[in-house]
Amino acid sequence: MHYIDVQIAYLGKAVDRNFERWPVLGQYIWANNFIGSTYKEELNYLKQWLTQRLLWMDNNLPGNCDDFVSNTNECFQSPIKIYPNPVNANLQIEFPISLSNSYQIQIRSLDGKVYYSNEMNDEHNSISTQNMVNGIMCL
Repeated sequence: MHYIDVQIAYLGKAVDRNFERWPVLGQYIWANNFIGSTYKEELNYLKQWLTQRLLWMDNNLPGNCDDFVSNTNECFQSPIKIYPNPVNANLQIEFPISLSNSYQIQIRSLDGKVYYSNEMNDEHNSISTQNMVNGIMCL
């Protein structure tokens, strides 16, 4: 919330000029969940929504990101390493020895089509992506 407050201070009088030019406060604009009659009401709603969303994420997503605020990047990290990103020719996958002896790997497009499926038994594996469609894939 501090970041939002810093940005508000930075914008200063530009906020007033914005709402003079586009008088949208107190009016429904498609997809708005909340209609504040003042800029302060809109900001309070945003902060409340963000607080509730972050609380939900903390309670429903795995890992512990308490250190994220201090920029130590010691949040939840998978023990499986997948690189490079983006992939040029070969996708590298490394599994820690401490995990099970075999892994079922699937590479899918966002619409669910399976482009690759295989069981892997080694600690380090390479998958050729030469014959795969360019674009966003999910592992």
